[in-house]
Amino acid sequence: MFIEPQTRIVGQNLTCTLKIKIANVESTNKLHGYELKIYYNKTLLDPVSATQGTFLNSTASTNFSAYLNDSYNATHGQIWLICLQNVPNSPGVFGDGTLAEITFIAAIDAKGTTAVSIVSNLATVAFLPAANDVVATAISHTATNGLIKVTIRGDVDGDGNVTIFDVVRITRIYNVPSTDPRYDPDADLNNNGLIEIFDVVLCTSNYGKKDP
Repeated sequence: MFIEPQTRIVGQNLTCTLKIKIANVESTNKLHGYELKIYYNKTLLDPVSATQGTFLNSTASTNFSAYLNDSYNATHGQIWLICLQNVPNSPGVFGDGTLAEITFIAAIDAKGTTAVSIVSNLATVAFLPAANDVVATAISHTATNGLIKVTIRGDVDGDGNVTIFDVVRITRIYNVPSTDPRYDPDADLNNNGLIEIFDVVLCTSNYGKKDP
């Protein structure tokens, strides 16, 4: 399990979206449900939304719940996600896919870097017709955390300055959508899935600014 992109740069008071993805789920040990707890530095980020991905519900209907808690403790917020295929006898899924998408907004005066950490439980389920019951078993896996750097608006490369290099990073992939391999989420300043004039304006309107 991993976060995509693993590293993000986002400007103050702008949003960014991360995908929680999974790979290499075995056909002999299919995934039927998951619980994810995602932690972040709440002085830098606020959660906007958490939505189900397309993986688990690709073979059966699901129940999905998301709890956004920006006051988990003194320093961190928590996003708690639970998703289960409806039982009994749900088919499960295997292979690779997206479990969930989460969107954050960077605090308006924030600067710094935060880990986006995952604590996860994955389950495979067996239906026992004789007992009219189900048995859930944990799936062994590893989880790789992500990283978000909050910087000044327009600072696409995260060096603390808005320069020609930031402008070029946007304009060289102008009109590229998120479905294109050339797409750069750090250059999509308004986070709408398309590199466009609004991203250029957000960058150039801050041209010359420096992180003091």
